[in-house]
Amino acid sequence: MKKIILTLLLLVSLQILATAQNDIQFSNYMFSEITYNPAMAGNSGTLDAALILRQQWVGFDQAPQTGLLSIHSYVDKLSGGVGLSYVYDKLGVESSSNLKLMYAYQIRLTEKADCHLD
Repeated sequence: MKKIILTLLLLVSLQILATAQNDIQFSNYMFSEITYNPAMAGNSGTLDAALILRQQWVGFDQAPQTGLLSIHSYVDKLSGGVGLSYVYDKLGVESSSNLKLMYAYQIRLTEKADCHLD
């Protein structure tokens, strides 16, 4: 009997400690490449910004909602790109927010490969 009670207590305590991760869902990730690949920060040589909002099952309580704000640019003094990304995700009663600052060092391989550094 003690083994059963101890096993149940162990299982309950593991369930309380266990957490899972839900990945954000976007069908148009091409508009914010740095969210999935931070190495893309500053790749275009211009200031790029994206605001993406997604709401599924409109009109239902606790419907999934996702929002993304990202901005990145190339910085000459740093020889690379700097970016900032903010993601808000709500799925039922669970919600999360993530703020990421990123830096991508860029190396010039050849003069022909140089597309925006001059």
